[in-house]
Amino acid sequence: MTVHTAAPRRAARLLAACAALAAGGGWAPALPRALPWALACLPLAALRTGLTAQQTPEGRAERPSIRAVRVGPNPQTGIRLDGLLDEPAWGEARPAGDFRQREPREGEPATEETQVWVLYDARTLYIGVSARDREPDALIARILQRDRVMQADFDGRPQFAGDDGVAIVFDPFHDHRNGVVFATNPNGAEFDALITDEGRQFNISWRGVWSVAARRTAEGWSAEFAIPFRTLRFAGGGEPWGLNVYRVIRRKNEEVLWTAWSRANEGLARLSRAGHLEGLEGLPRAGLGVEFKPYSLTGGTMEYDSAGGRSTSGALDAGLDLKYEVRPGLVLDATLNTDFAQVEVDDEQVNLTRFDLFFPEKRDFFLENAGIFEFGTRGVFEPPPFLLFFSRRVGIAADGVVPVLGGVRLTGRGLQSATIASASISTSRSGSTRPLTSTIVLAGRISRKNSPWALPTFSHSAM
Repeated sequence: MTVHTAAPRRAARLLAACAALAAGGGWAPALPRALPWALACLPLAALRTGLTAQQTPEGRAERPSIRAVRVGPNPQTGIRLDGLLDEPAWGEARPAGDFRQREPREGEPATEETQVWVLYDARTLYIGVSARDREPDALIARILQRDRVMQADFDGRPQFAGDDGVAIVFDPFHDHRNGVVFATNPNGAEFDALITDEGRQFNISWRGVWSVAARRTAEGWSAEFAIPFRTLRFAGGGEPWGLNVYRVIRRKNEEVLWTAWSRANEGLARLSRAGHLEGLEGLPRAGLGVEFKPYSLTGGTMEYDSAGGRSTSGALDAGLDLKYEVRPGLVLDATLNTDFAQVEVDDEQVNLTRFDLFFPEKRDFFLENAGIFEFGTRGVFEPPPFLLFFSRRVGIAADGVVPVLGGVRLTGRGLQSATIASASISTSRSGSTRPLTSTIVLAGRISRKNSPWALPTFSHSAM
């Protein structure tokens, strides 16, 4: 496999110069050498100017905000997760409304009223949604299976499959790039996913621990979401979160959003245009932030030969998965003698082309922050022209399964809002003259609000 090494000194200087220029810094080399560097950075400067103009268009209203209200722990003021917004606590919060159409009439008010409330207690974040409909009997809700309410379109952006539904996206670190989506339909089907780089990667295979209940009413339908704070990664300290809400009225093919409703490069995944969720104060600390999942397998065989002799043998196998939050948003995953037997099977596909199929990653060890490794572009009806790392190749070969001896991943937010990702996985192939195969993948990205920078990716495989 290829080995990508550090850029030459001149390229490194160009990268530093361009980064400083895009950040608006005061980088200024010696005057006789300034002109070539400035010319090289002109396209980047133009890109920065365009982004700035797009982020603050003239005449654009400020992004909306909603304030979360804290509720007490006693049952009288708590939330019963039944899909009905009849608890007194919901009346203490002010709802978000004024949804506007993205389809079919861009920018016009929604034809049906939608309201959203946010509550929280010491452990859980609650979202209440009232989706009014003048024709409640015409609601479309067929899906019951988990992770089927939404799907990725041709551009990889999230969209509803075929039912009426509501989706909520949170940007807990308020970095305007990465978020987590929770969605449901009038049946209460669950859907969750991770969004990376404003929809550049939509990870449907990620699964969090949360609950939702939905109920049809005489005025339409309503839903209650209960999301434990331990399911989310957040900084704490009372900082606002990014928030947006997306609803589909399927019989009208109407799509409405709280904000970012424009067809011009906006939508649910456009986290830089999301609204603000304020008032989340005194959130619980993560504690040790450790998840430990060991496993053990035992078995035995007994064989009889033709002479009546008997032979027995036993087998013992053990391993573990470990997840540790080093700091808010930075997660260390470790695995030893990994067993992927519990992973959901892939949907069967028929390949009528000469190109390989790219099945989604569903193994827990690779799922969280998987989008950070997505350097490159995947084709829709063609193979990806530039994809440096595809995790499904780890642990499999043309002649069968390759056991994973162990691995370590460090992914998430580093210091100064830098997004980083690194992984090291060791595999073993039985029958090989060199049984140990080490696969190491390192990737890095420096991101600032609305201004991402990708560093070189290093990959190495020793067979």
